[in-house]
Amino acid sequence: MRPRGGPTPKDSYTGFTSHRKWQPLGYVSQWGGMEIGSEMLYPVSVVDGMVHQLGGWPLRLEIEQLPVYDDDKSIKCPLGEAVVTPSCSRYFKLSSKLYQEYSYIVHTSPPFFNHCHTGDPSNFLRLCYRNSLTKASHLTDNTERVAVAVPLLGAGARGFPLEVAVEIAASETLHWFRERSKKTANGTKMCIAFGIPDIKTAELLVTKLMKFENV
Repeated sequence: MRPRGGPTPKDSYTGFTSHRKWQPLGYVSQWGGMEIGSEMLYPVSVVDGMVHQLGGWPLRLEIEQLPVYDDDKSIKCPLGEAVVTPSCSRYFKLSSKLYQEYSYIVHTSPPFFNHCHTGDPSNFLRLCYRNSLTKASHLTDNTERVAVAVPLLGAGARGFPLEVAVEIAASETLHWFRERSKKTANGTKMCIAFGIPDIKTAELLVTKLMKFENV
């Protein structure tokens, strides 16, 4: 469980005493010292939560092997950066439900919109798209066509206003395609598919894409 828009609480209940703080599902009133309200999200409510649930232990094993950027904070993917793992484990030949549809997972770290203390959160979100799409394009394996599934970054637990998240998604996707067309030479075609279940949000993204395409 996490709050929409952050911040992530510092306090959590661990160890053998945690059962004293446990309450039946539906009757939880606090999480990490924070009051639980309507803006608290369960893992199944956000994309990264679903990805980790479907990836299970095989994905977790791959994430454990990622290098640490900051030894003090054990950060493996700083804000705006992107890292790649297979959707299954290379070490124990374990597959996951993700592997049925995806060969790789590109992980990125958008900031909390209202709790970004290191700069403009919109700039970090733009970097998330740029770095993620660049990482994905390097996974082509000389195939003729690569399909990349992309969620609407930042619009869930990170608390970006929908209009802002959609505008950044549209502008950065088109910008990346234009820049890639100037540099690519291997002829590989790349298809980006946004996974947006809400029809109104999807229509808004299409409108923004058409707007920026004509600029």
